[in-house]
Amino acid sequence: MGYAANSSLRFSSRFASLQVQYRLISTDYKSMGAYFFNNDVQEILFSPSFSFWQGRVNLSGSYGIQQDNVSKTKATQTTRNIGSLNLSVQPSTKFGMLMTYSNYGTFQNNPDRIIDTLKIQQVNQSLVVAPRFSWGDRVVSHSINLMSSYQNSSDYNTVSKQLLEFNNLFLSFNYLRNNMKQKITISPGGIFIKNFLSYGNTQSMGASLNISKNLKSFSNSLNVNYNQNYYKENANGYTFNARWNGRIRLSSKQQLSLSAALLYNKDLKFEARNFTEVYTQAGYSLNF
Repeated sequence: MGYAANSSLRFSSRFASLQVQYRLISTDYKSMGAYFFNNDVQEILFSPSFSFWQGRVNLSGSYGIQQDNVSKTKATQTTRNIGSLNLSVQPSTKFGMLMTYSNYGTFQNNPDRIIDTLKIQQVNQSLVVAPRFSWGDRVVSHSINLMSSYQNSSDYNTVSKQLLEFNNLFLSFNYLRNNMKQKITISPGGIFIKNFLSYGNTQSMGASLNISKNLKSFSNSLNVNYNQNYYKENANGYTFNARWNGRIRLSSKQQLSLSAALLYNKDLKFEARNFTEVYTQAGYSLNF
């Protein structure tokens, strides 16, 4: 006969809080009310959080351990370590920053009893830093959003290491200008992505532009993106896409929507990946 348990305990004050969660589901547990959920799992999770400087600085995180083989019927037990840390800083209305870090590890407690092709021992890490700036007045407002992230996956299995290990670098920039009087928004941006892989590095650089204009009975927006792709430091093609959306208010209860999109992909290595796609759509809505 199966069994399951789920409990949590939370302590909170003005400046700090701590929550502890525990979950246990046996291998042969079955529920008559749920369609599907993972069984054979035991998990404990600690989630503390702190607030400083009148709420301008907030720090939170979590650390947990998850294991299978609850009923001790397997030859080995797989363990996952789950950890994350979040920092939010907002010293003024003009500047703020968010930082997050996560670390996930999976390993087996008795790897010597497992053949090399089935061993699991992996560590995944991620770091994100996202500052933002804003200024302006009631008529015209400006904002700049930056984001950088780094991801790493390490595989300690000598067989699968060459295929599963990778490093990823992501950078993005976005500027937003909003004119409340003219009801027009302009937002250019840029992006850079690089993947460090054992069989060859890939890279993508691109730019985007988003423009929207809203009127009393008509609103429309245009989004354009261009990305240049690279493989092993050589240009490998590009992708261009553009999309326009329009909305016409015919009356207080009637509305007409229109949209058109163009997607063009060019691959210099594989001609089968070259394609052009055109998409249009029209809709009418009536509210009673």
